[in-house]
Amino acid sequence: MVMYQGGELPGPHVFAHRPSGCTDGEMSLCFNNHGVNGCLPQCGYNETVDREPQYLVAGQMKLRAKKTPPKFMLNVGDNFYWGGIPISCGAQPIAGVHWTTAHMFDTIFRQVYNSPELNTVVWLSVLGNHDYGGWMFTSGWDQQIAFTWHDQRWRLPAQFWKQHVSLPDQDFGIDILLLDSNSEDAVDPAARPTTNICGAQHNPPGANCASVGGPASLQDCPVYFAKLWQEQMAWAEKQLKASRARWQVIVTHFPCGHQAGRILARLLHHILQDLHIARHACCREVCFLCFASAKCVLALICMFLKITPMQSQVGTSEREH
Repeated sequence: MVMYQGGELPGPHVFAHRPSGCTDGEMSLCFNNHGVNGCLPQCGYNETVDREPQYLVAGQMKLRAKKTPPKFMLNVGDNFYWGGIPISCGAQPIAGVHWTTAHMFDTIFRQVYNSPELNTVVWLSVLGNHDYGGWMFTSGWDQQIAFTWHDQRWRLPAQFWKQHVSLPDQDFGIDILLLDSNSEDAVDPAARPTTNICGAQHNPPGANCASVGGPASLQDCPVYFAKLWQEQMAWAEKQLKASRARWQVIVTHFPCGHQAGRILARLLHHILQDLHIARHACCREVCFLCFASAKCVLALICMFLKITPMQSQVGTSEREH
C-alpha cells in the first residue's frame, strides 16, 4: 500500500499511521509536504522521527547489542506492514520462497537489522493481523512460515508453536509458547470492513487459503480462526501443565486487553505462566511487559540464554513443514 510519494521505491517505508483526529489522507499530506504546507498539528507529525522509525529503532538495537549482545528476539507480529507479503497465499509451494518474499525479507529485515551483533540472532516470531492482509486473509502469510527454512535468523515454523530455551550450566530453562491470536480481527464478513481479515469488502472473489492450511472461503474464515484459537488454548494448557522449565512465556500479537488475551488470561490463571508478551497497537508510546505477579518492567528485555534448536515444536502435526 503506497501512502505517499516515494512509497513505491524499494526499501522500508513508513505507513502513514495517525492518531485520532487525523485521517490517513491528512497524515499522507504531512509526509508529502515534510510537515509543512497543510500538515495539521493534530497529526503530530515529526519530520526527524516519522520518516524512518524502523531505521531509528534498528539503530538503537545495534547500539544496545554492542553493550549486551542478545541471544534471541521475541517478535510479536505485523512483520510486513500494512498488508503483509503482497502475493496470494499458496502462490508458491511451501518448500520454496517467492522472489517477492525474498526481496521483502532482504530489504526490510536483513538489510536493516544487520550489525555483527545482530546477524546471528534468531527471531522467534508470530503472525499479526496485517501479515494476513490487514483487511483480508489471503496475503502471503504462508511464505513467512516457509522462510523459516531459508534463513537461520527467522523462526516461524507454524501458526502456533513452542520453543524451549536453556542455559544448561545454570540449570535454567524457559518454555516459550508462540500463538496466533488473530481471531480478534476475524469476524462476520459484513462487519468492520477496514479491520476485518474476513471482510467481504476487501478479500478477493473466491478467497481461499485451504491449500496452505488456511480458511477455505470467506464464510469459513471466522469459523476457521475461532477454531484455531480454541485448538491453541487446549494445546497451550497441555504444554504449560507438562512444562518443567523454570519459566513459561506466552507470545501473541494481540495483548491482554483484547478478547483473545482476556480468554488466555482466564484460562491460564491457575496454570504456571510467568510472562505474556504482545503488541498490536502501532503508536509512539512507552510499552510495558507485565508479569503474572502484576509487576511490570519497561521493555526491551534482553535474555542471555542459549537456544536449543532441536527443541522447537509446532502446535500440531498437520502444521509441520
